[in-house]
Amino acid sequence: KELLGDDRYAQYKDYEQSINSRMALDQFKERVADGDHPVSDEQSRALLKVMQEEDAKVPKSSSLDAGAKNLKNLQAIMSGEEMDKFFQRQEQVNAGVLEGAKGILNPQQLEDFKSFQESQVRLQRMGMEMAKKMFGTDTPAKK
Repeated sequence: KELLGDDRYAQYKDYEQSINSRMALDQFKERVADGDHPVSDEQSRALLKVMQEEDAKVPKSSSLDAGAKNLKNLQAIMSGEEMDKFFQRQEQVNAGVLEGAKGILNPQQLEDFKSFQESQVRLQRMGMEMAKKMFGTDTPAKK
């Protein structure tokens, strides 16, 4: 903060908080760039705003949200209950973003975006399941 000053520090914080949304948006734009319905810069800015607003609306109560930067408590973070909470939150955010995107994207883009959201959640789930197995936090099923 001392180095950047108040204004630039505020810009930095905004940038830092929006990094996941910007990365997701960039991936979506890349996915549809070669198709018949690429996303314009104006649509991108509006969609990013919606993504940030929806993310801010839904409380981050899960250990996965808090623990993303601190993996000391890996078993708690990777527990089935915590993963469920994480994905419930993600689905709630995604639903809000999809609703907000209706006024920004055309029908084909909206369908592509919905498909993108679903594939991102599937990839996250697979990644977390693999991490559970890799780090030995996968608890065997009760008999």
